[in-house]
Amino acid sequence: MKIPLYNKGVGATGITAGGSLGPRATSGAFTGVGQQLAAFGKEADRIATDFFDAEAQSVADDANVKAGLEYKSKIAEFNRTNGSLSVAEYDKKFEQFKNIELNIARGKYKLRKDFQQKFDNNLEIIAANGKQLGRQETHTKGTKIKAQNSQDYMNSKIDDLVATKDPVLRERILADINERTRLDLANGYTPYVKYKTADAARKEADKRGLFIDINDEDKSLDDLQKMKSEILDPKNEKYAGYSAGERETFNAKIQDRINFLRTGVTAQLEQDYINTKSYIKANPDKADEHIEQLELQYNKLGIEGKNKFVAIKLELQVLKTVEQRSNSYNFESPANMQSELLDQKNKWESSSVENSAKELAIYQGMQKKFAGILQSRKTDVVDYIKRIEGQDVTRDKLLAIQSRMGIPPKDRKLKTQQEMTKFFEQYDSLAPSEASAFLKQSIEDEGSEKNLLVKQMMQSGLFGAHENLTMINPLSSLNNTFIAAKKGDKTIKEFTTATDRTAMNQLVIEKFSDFRASHVGTTVMGSVLGAGGRDASINEVQMAIAKTAHYIKATNKNITDSDAVERAMNIIDSSYVMRKINGGFYRMKNEIVQPDDQGTVHDSLKKIIDNRRALKDKIQLPENKSFETYITQAGRQLRWQTNEEEDGVFLVNSGAHDTFVLDKSGKKIEYKFADLITKTQQTAADKDKKISQQTKTRLEKRQRQLGIRNKRLDE
Repeated sequence: MKIPLYNKGVGATGITAGGSLGPRATSGAFTGVGQQLAAFGKEADRIATDFFDAEAQSVADDANVKAGLEYKSKIAEFNRTNGSLSVAEYDKKFEQFKNIELNIARGKYKLRKDFQQKFDNNLEIIAANGKQLGRQETHTKGTKIKAQNSQDYMNSKIDDLVATKDPVLRERILADINERTRLDLANGYTPYVKYKTADAARKEADKRGLFIDINDEDKSLDDLQKMKSEILDPKNEKYAGYSAGERETFNAKIQDRINFLRTGVTAQLEQDYINTKSYIKANPDKADEHIEQLELQYNKLGIEGKNKFVAIKLELQVLKTVEQRSNSYNFESPANMQSELLDQKNKWESSSVENSAKELAIYQGMQKKFAGILQSRKTDVVDYIKRIEGQDVTRDKLLAIQSRMGIPPKDRKLKTQQEMTKFFEQYDSLAPSEASAFLKQSIEDEGSEKNLLVKQMMQSGLFGAHENLTMINPLSSLNNTFIAAKKGDKTIKEFTTATDRTAMNQLVIEKFSDFRASHVGTTVMGSVLGAGGRDASINEVQMAIAKTAHYIKATNKNITDSDAVERAMNIIDSSYVMRKINGGFYRMKNEIVQPDDQGTVHDSLKKIIDNRRALKDKIQLPENKSFETYITQAGRQLRWQTNEEEDGVFLVNSGAHDTFVLDKSGKKIEYKFADLITKTQQTAADKDKKISQQTKTRLEKRQRQLGIRNKRLDE
């Protein structure tokens, strides 16, 4: 350690105990020291100044770096988002941006005055560089946008050129295209547009026109095949300006179109063909128009389509003729249809060779059409008529149409199946007494046609045995039948004994036996029996009568079992007369055979069985059996049973399990009551006429004899 100058040679005693300098510390010594101190101070100032300058420089450098990076980032973001489309607009926006950002930077980084200028200069340099880049980007962006606008204009002119056929207008459009390419070049748009020359634009117009031509709806396969040949021919002047690659592109487009016609159009043709058939069926008088339209579609397939349409056209023309000739037969009888078919058959058989196939097809088409009409009518004839005539068709017209259709009076209908179902549902929802009244009133409302409704109700399969029993004579039937059927079980069980019920059941069996024996057939429709077979249906009706008797007895304690059964049987007894021939019963309904005619019918049926000579000429005999053997064995086993319609009888052999007796042609021998009555009346009339004629003849003969005698007397 250096010893201060003022303490040299004094040692440790340089300072006294009182604090004063030691003996050697003279003022002279301090003069040298002061000079030394002054020099030291200057050096210290210099060192301090150098230190603080270095620190300020470091801060300034750091600020320059950070501010420069931030400023560059903000300039880049500004250049990206400012949205300017012109340099002038950009410059104005940039100056505003720069001033704001410089003030922000100065406020954020406060530097010493001598370093601030350098900081500002640095940011100015960054701003100038960023601005230059931004101006360039803005110019490029603006140019591109303007070039795009020019390109859009050029595209519109190209489209106009494709669509325009007028040569004067085409020259005007080409002049516009030339001017546009010149302006593009002058404005610097050329690098950014697709069509840099007028030739390029014209070529594009040719391409577009070709593509449009390829997809022309009127172009057939033949037309497209011809185009393929022209495009692929390098010598074809029309496509001389196109490269091999461009021509191959056109070829591919044409092939795509050909494939489309072969698949998509073919598939559409199938639907068009189906639609055309529907149009013809709906309005055959306009068939030719639809056929022509379909032919145009097929022609698009070229020769292939034209050849295919030959057969289709014949088919559609046949359909047209079939529809025209059969439409008026919707309500005609099968006989009239058969007559029309015979007429067409004659046309076919007498036609020339070239027309034979068409006439045969028409004949076959009419056969199919008439069969379809008959089938549609068979399913639900009333619904069929209403679908054609309208739902509000009157009852009289409905019946008149069915008459025109050849439907026998007994088979005509008044309601559709759906209407019959609703009718039953309405009836079924009512209380027993109300149901009975509703049914009676509904039938009464039909007046003279009430039997048709009753029969249709029975045939519908909706109504049960009790309802069917009542419908035998709906206007005089007992409400007891309905009440017993719907809610009589509890009353019957409470107010009748098992003995009474058994007794009444036995009485019903006895009294019902003749009626049961009068039925024939496995399925009985339109009579007291519903569908379901002879035994099952008759058993149901018998049970309905028995249950009705039970209910009558339960609600009237004073009535006998026999009287209860008589009342229950009244609906049958008052509606039918039972007759017996050869021990077999048949029945006649009073509504069908009037009481005055019932004896006539019965006598006629007896005579038919008794007239063996007539039977011999009529009956088909079993194999290896003579008439004498057959009639001896059958004998009095030949009986009559009422048919399903209750309007006639069948001849049956009760000795052979009530099998039907057949005529020579193999048909069941059946006689209608009305025919028997008419024949008897005719026979009686003929007999009276014969007697009258014989009497007249005798009188005339007698007069002649008297005349001769008188003449002799006069002589």
